[in-house]
Amino acid sequence: MTGIPDGFFFFKTDLLQDSGENLFSSQIAANGEVKHLGVSNASVSAYYVAGALTGYNYGTVTRSYTTGNVVVNTVTGSSVSSAGGFAGWNSGTIEDSYSHASARANLTSGGFTAGNQGTLSRVYSIGAPSVLATGG
Repeated sequence: MTGIPDGFFFFKTDLLQDSGENLFSSQIAANGEVKHLGVSNASVSAYYVAGALTGYNYGTVTRSYTTGNVVVNTVTGSSVSSAGGFAGWNSGTIEDSYSHASARANLTSGGFTAGNQGTLSRVYSIGAPSVLATGG
């Protein structure tokens, strides 16, 4: 996703994704910007990296929120399995946002994001992260 969608506090409810894709395909690009967006009651099921809003954030997200459930089940032999209640992985900037979504994955999960190499400012999560048993 590129450009600047301004949700003007738009609320997307009952988002159901079962293809590993998220509201913004699978990533928000480095020049992408999302603001004032609410994703409510999301149900995301994926195989590698996922969040209720996006799998990967490289851009800027402000004043947005998510609720619902994110589950990532790794494909056999893969070493990637990350679930975040808001974003699966953040390498951009997320500010003034929150997540009430739960996140479950085989390897890495986080209530807000499973991994961060970017900037998180004034964000919080009350969603429950958990790691699924992988067998053995």
